[in-house]
Amino acid sequence: MSKQVVETTFLQQWPFGGGTTTNFFCSLLFLLPPQVLTIDGGHLSLHDATKVIRRTFMAGCFCLPWLWAVSTWVFWPELKRRRHPHLVVLLRRQFVGALVWFSALLAWILIYQLGGADLIGPSAFRKLDVTRFGLAL
Repeated sequence: MSKQVVETTFLQQWPFGGGTTTNFFCSLLFLLPPQVLTIDGGHLSLHDATKVIRRTFMAGCFCLPWLWAVSTWVFWPELKRRRHPHLVVLLRRQFVGALVWFSALLAWILIYQLGGADLIGPSAFRKLDVTRFGLAL
């Protein structure tokens, strides 16, 4: 097999095929690391995005669940496009966790703060009242 035939076959195996130099260089874009789109139009590498999403997920598990909402908002384009399945799984977990946490917070505000002792009863209100501990700020 001659050298020219081997090069043509090699170039035609790339995604854009055809064997032209322009198509060859266009197909080299697939060799770049995968990019993840963020809400501000910026791009992160797949490795960096995975690291950020995992860190915010773990931080949300340690009593900072508002980070789940922030991370979901930042990577919303990736959640909509679903190009990287492992990121979508983590982002969905963060989204559901943030919804559950905000729902629980809203329920607490409505029942305890707005309803007060009239809604839940005086004995339950005294048991749940944090001001009874006498913590001075």
